[in-house]
Amino acid sequence: MNPINLDPHPVKGHSGDRTIGLAGAVADAVRALNYATLPENAAAGVPYPSTVGDVVGRLQAGAAGMDQLVRQLAGRLTDIAAHEELRVAGEMVEPTRAVAEALDALETVRKMAAGLEGALRDAHNALSPIGVVYTVGDDPDQ
Repeated sequence: MNPINLDPHPVKGHSGDRTIGLAGAVADAVRALNYATLPENAAAGVPYPSTVGDVVGRLQAGAAGMDQLVRQLAGRLTDIAAHEELRVAGEMVEPTRAVAEALDALETVRKMAAGLEGALRDAHNALSPIGVVYTVGDDPDQ
């Protein structure tokens, strides 16, 4: 597996394959986070309350960018539909109707992403003051 270049201005420019790869990297990152937080991995993967807060904060930042991403995807679909002849695979659905349904679904995603971002912000704020109390052990050198 080749590592994905996360530079927003790649030297070789953007391509459909790179854009799909970036979306795949998001899915891979969530899967890796799921494994890092499994009960058998959590003590190492999430050692402190601050780790929970930091992870939630970074997820909130990602969710905050979803509004722009989904709006731009919807705009691109609208532009393609206006300038290209489209066909719809499978069911006998008029392309104009299929695009309208897709745009409605993307608007739902955008609204839900805004809700997720707000919920993650609230969780991050709630996690911020939580810490671990450390006690000095019996070691006289401490």
